[in-house]
Amino acid sequence: MKNYIIVMALIAFFSCGDGSSEKTETNGMQTSNSAVENENKIIPNQNLQQNGDYSELFNRNPKNCMLMEAKEIATELQLSEDRSVFVSNSYGNCAFSLKLNDGSPTKVSFMFIEWDKKTIQKELDSFRDIESSFGADNDEGILVVSDTRDTNFGIRKARGDLFMLNPNYNGAILIRFGGVIEESTNKVTYTDAQKNERLNNAVTIANYLLKKYKK
Repeated sequence: MKNYIIVMALIAFFSCGDGSSEKTETNGMQTSNSAVENENKIIPNQNLQQNGDYSELFNRNPKNCMLMEAKEIATELQLSEDRSVFVSNSYGNCAFSLKLNDGSPTKVSFMFIEWDKKTIQKELDSFRDIESSFGADNDEGILVVSDTRDTNFGIRKARGDLFMLNPNYNGAILIRFGGVIEESTNKVTYTDAQKNERLNNAVTIANYLLKKYKK
């Protein structure tokens, strides 16, 4: 229980310091990458059967958050390489600064969380309870399934958090993709399209990590 409280405190700490210092004005640019409509990226939660071994991804040193390089992020998000730059590795929180195709800045970061299987199951149940109470399109907690059909992504859209949760392993991966804290830091209000793009980017990266580390 003590470790769980420490982990949540660290997550809250990086929430306050993970925003980009750049300022930009949103231009209302629309995109077809709707997080709700894109069935290839987000599918309903279901009972999952394991399709691979992800020990290398989930069983790791907490300080080892370099899950992918800046070049890989640019490739997966279809950005030019100069739009994806590694920023820092601070206390096991690896951050990358991105400039999206609409010109707006954002950050993506990775953090390994030392949760045991019981805690991961508890988190999954919590996401399910929130989704059951507030619907599948709420901003506080939804569950979606990976392209590999064997791992859950717990998403808090408002905060800009995606948790990679697999109850078959100890440990979870937190991907930060830009939420209300980033908006506050950059002094902007993102359009729905821009919010969806950031969410879809996180889902794309999470799916890539599963494919990269699958044995």
